[in-house]
Amino acid sequence: MADEKIKIGTETKYPLNGILAIPNETEGLFPGVVLVHGSGPSNMDEKVGKPNNTQ
Repeated sequence: MADEKIKIGTETKYPLNGILAIPNETEGLFPGVVLVHGSGPSNMDEKVGKPNNTQ
């Protein structure tokens, strides 16, 4: 899997940092997911606290 750091909304007041993950083998269309975390202790993987962060 290839990961690429991106920034969405660079021309806006609130740009968002992100990571675009693309599978190695792609042919045609494939599904995508966008996770936008809110305020609080979560990270870019939407993990909150130590019990949920096993990696």
